[in-house]
Amino acid sequence: MSKVKSQKLKVLTAFTLIEILISMAIFILLLTFVLVNYNHGENSNTFRLQAFNIEDLIYSVQNMALTGQKIDGNIPDNYGINFDLENNTYVIFGDLNDDKIYNLGDSVYSSGSLYDNIEFDQGEITCVSEADPSFYDIVFMPPQPEMIINSNETYYECKLSIISNRVDGRWDIFFDSITQRVWTNFIN
Repeated sequence: MSKVKSQKLKVLTAFTLIEILISMAIFILLLTFVLVNYNHGENSNTFRLQAFNIEDLIYSVQNMALTGQKIDGNIPDNYGINFDLENNTYVIFGDLNDDKIYNLGDSVYSSGSLYDNIEFDQGEITCVSEADPSFYDIVFMPPQPEMIINSNETYYECKLSIISNRVDGRWDIFFDSITQRVWTNFIN
C-alpha cells in the first residue's frame, strides 16, 4: 500500500496593487493638509515674533536710557530708535546733539530690518512727523526716561503697524509717552 501524502497548498494573502495605491493616495492627501497648515502656522508665528521684537527693541532703548549706557564710548544726551518706514529698517542710536531725532552724526548702537514679507503699514501709523513722514523716531531722555515721539513732546499715545503678505491681519505696536508703556495688539 502506498501512502499518499497530501500536500496543502499555502495561500498567500497580500495587498493588491490597487489597495496599496489607494492607501498611498490617502496618505499623501493627509500629508498635504498637514504641510499647508504647518506653513501657515510658521508664517503666523514669524509675524507675531516680529511685533514682539519691535516691542522689545523699544524697551531695550528705554533700559539704555535708564542705565546711561555708553554708545561708541560716549554717554549720549538721549537714546532712541529710528524706524525707516519705506525701507522697513531700524537703527538704535545715541542722540549726540539733543535734537531728539536720528541724524547721520549720531552714534549707532545697532541696526536691522524687518523679517522677509513683513513691512510697516504706513496707512495705519499715527503721530507721523510732518517734516519727514518716512521716518519714525522714539527717543528716551534720561534719567526718567521720558519718551518723545518724532521730536514732538505733545504726542502721548501713538502706534506703528506691521503687515505681512503671507498672513491676513496686522500687528499694532502702541506706545504711550505718559505711562511709558509699550504693548502689541493683533487686528484681523
